[in-house]
Parts: sequence; C-alpha cells; structure tokens
Amino acid sequence: MNKLEAAVSNEKTTIPNILTAQINELPLLSFSQVSQLKKDLEDELSKQFDNLAAQNADMNTQLTTAEGYPRHDLDLVTIRLLKRNVNVLRNDLKRIIERIEYLLPLEFESLNKQNVAEKNLQNLKVEDTREAVVDAQIPFAKVVDVKLSSPSHGAGLQSEDLIIQFGSIHALNHNNLHNIGKLVQDKLNQEIVLKIKRNNDTITIQLKPRPWQGPGLLGCRIVQI
Repeated sequence: MNKLEAAVSNEKTTIPNILTAQINELPLLSFSQVSQLKKDLEDELSKQFDNLAAQNADMNTQLTTAEGYPRHDLDLVTIRLLKRNVNVLRNDLKRIIERIEYLLPLEFESLNKQNVAEKNLQNLKVEDTREAVVDAQIPFAKVVDVKLSSPSHGAGLQSEDLIIQFGSIHALNHNNLHNIGKLVQDKLNQEIVLKIKRNNDTITIQLKPRPWQGPGLLGCRIVQI
C-alpha cells in the first residue's frame, strides 16, 4: 500500500451518518421510507459528483502521471475519498432498488386490501411503475466531441453535457454504456428522449439517431463517468 492509499484508507467516508444508519436498517423500512431514502441517497450522490467536479476530476481521472508518479496538480487524497464515496453510494443505491422491487408487489397487495378501485390497479403496470421508481437522477455518462451538423448538434447536445437518462437507460442499467449502443441501433430514425445535466440545470432533449455525412449515427462521443 503506497502513502496515498494509506492516507485514504485512514479517512472515513464523508457520507451523512443518517443515511448510513437508514441503509443499515433497510430491511426494517416501509415502502415509502425506502422510496424517500432512495431520493435522499441520489441527492447525496449528486453532491459527491459535484464535489469531484470542483476538484477538476471525475471517476475516470488518472491520479498518476504517465511515468507512474502522483500528480501534483490535484488534491489526490480528497479525490480518492470522493471516488470511494461514489462507489459506496452506488452500491447502496443498488441495494435500495432491489428492496423497492421486492416491496412493490407487496405495496400493490396492500392497496388492493384497502379497496382501491380495481380498474386503477389493472391499469397500473408493474413495469411502468418500476421505471418511474428507478428514474435515477444520477449522471452516468458525459457527451464529448459534438460534431457540427450532426444529429447530436441538431438536437441541442453540447460537449460536457452529463447524461442522466438516455431513453430507458440510466445509471443502474447502462452496462458500461453497451446498452446505449444497442438502443441507438434499435431506434434508428426514431426519437430518443434524453435527460441531461448542464451546469446546474436539468434539460430534456429529443435525439434522433440517423446516418449523416460524418461517422456514426449520433455525431458525438459518449464516455462513462
């Protein structure tokens, strides 16, 4: 273990204690409590990403030079700690989503026992509700190298835009961005709704993959963060 790793290992994750306590009690929480915990955790994860950005870094930032020496232009201990926080929160969020998926049918059953109108229950599809619950607010990819006159440029995408949702794809199901490539192929000449974060604003954009005079179907690159 080098000095940098030792320094980070001696630091505690800077995640609010109340979140950690609730996550430890996850099996005891009700559906509404777990849903609120999911929102609180997503907010905290967004703060951690903002803190990383304030350090001029993201999850892919290299902390050593090409020669293998620690970079002197970055606060390496802080960045390593923030990266660890993000990984911890991502794992916790997966546990919360799994818990919500377990509790969701039980919640429907409870509503049914409370004499909720049968028609409303039939129209409420589990998959649609699950997508609404899993509507993650966490950026998972970044747009770079938007080409002029490309589909991405025409849709209004800009370099450095952070992708929160790409159609049905979000932070928990993008599979190292492989699923974006599949969706783009499946949605050729069809509009895909994107939710992006630009500075402090959340923006919705409609992007239509199509052939153009340049390479690919989008005219930009998308990199994981």
